[in-house]
Amino acid sequence: MADERVAASIGAPHTQDTVAYLLALIPAQALQGKRARIHKAFYEIVKRFPHLLPGLAFSRNSSDPYSKPLERILFRLANAGLLSNLNPTFKEMTMKEEAKDLIKGEFAQDMVDREQELLEAAQLLEQYLEPSRQESHARP
Repeated sequence: MADERVAASIGAPHTQDTVAYLLALIPAQALQGKRARIHKAFYEIVKRFPHLLPGLAFSRNSSDPYSKPLERILFRLANAGLLSNLNPTFKEMTMKEEAKDLIKGEFAQDMVDREQELLEAAQLLEQYLEPSRQESHARP
């Protein structure tokens, strides 16, 4: 039984890879936004597609969901030069097309079995991060 879980986990893409892939699927302008919206977007993705992002847990100690593992992933992507933070509070992030192409090329084969779910998750992510929808997802 344990061997089956290990074998399954080896074949599954790492959560960090999936987060990077999802960010690469959305338009660059959609990455602009407050950290709380980024966490809320991934929180909603985890609720809808829990198997896509195993290990991405969220705290609900405040009105906004927060994930320390997600913060670490965003930090690592920025350190790798794949995600640019225009300021240290993640109010605005960008991912250049070259970085998106690199991520998609690197992980596309690993993601092929989950392509439809990933596209739906990317649409959900884009909706939460879209600047024009900022007010509709903001706290009162």
